[in-house]
Amino acid sequence: MPGMRGYSGLVFLRAQYPGIPVVILSAKEDPTAIRNCMKFGASGFIPKSLGIEALREAVAAVMAGEV
Repeated sequence: MPGMRGYSGLVFLRAQYPGIPVVILSAKEDPTAIRNCMKFGASGFIPKSLGIEALREAVAAVMAGEV
């Protein structure tokens, strides 16, 4: 997110809107980054390399309450 460093944007969003699922969409597929996103409260992590159908399914799963 512009103006944010590291995971501060994710932490800020989780603190301001705890009831809204946050999904990270990223070109980075580093396992450590994915673990950190989940540790800091992301409801999901979607790599940009997924096809459109898999992306739809991932978003639907998070909206249905899955992680």
